[in-house]
Amino acid sequence: VLTAGHCVTNDFNRVYSASTFTVQVGGITTSALKNFKVSKVTRNPKWNKSSLLGDLAILTLSTPVTTSSSVQPIKIFSGTNNERDVVRAFGWGQTSAGSAASTLQTASLNVGLTASCKVENTAYDGPNGVWTCTQLSLNGGNRAVCFGDSGGPL
Repeated sequence: VLTAGHCVTNDFNRVYSASTFTVQVGGITTSALKNFKVSKVTRNPKWNKSSLLGDLAILTLSTPVTTSSSVQPIKIFSGTNNERDVVRAFGWGQTSAGSAASTLQTASLNVGLTASCKVENTAYDGPNGVWTCTQLSLNGGNRAVCFGDSGGPL
């Protein structure tokens, strides 16, 4: 399972034990999910906590996931992004109420304008660089990812 490197890393830049994690699959509500134990956590060796470069990790499951109509792998995007393109984020992170969602959330977001994104992150290198930047101002100011969405699909 692909996730973000910072999601598997503690404040001392050490990788958490595999037993810390449970991967849940199979539904869009928390009550419908099936739990899978993690046997191994592999963080990208090029992970840089300061710059967030290489922010990837792989969670190896103890048992394989069987695909079905409600469980499918997500295709990794191999195209190009342009400023203002629409992308979709999915996650179980905090909602406006401040608590974790019990139903899988999705938001359509616009890829940010390079000049504006550089203000937030001086290392930003455009819509096909290392990061994907989305801007609240392009998204009506009310759609975004939040705490708990990191590591999820975009």
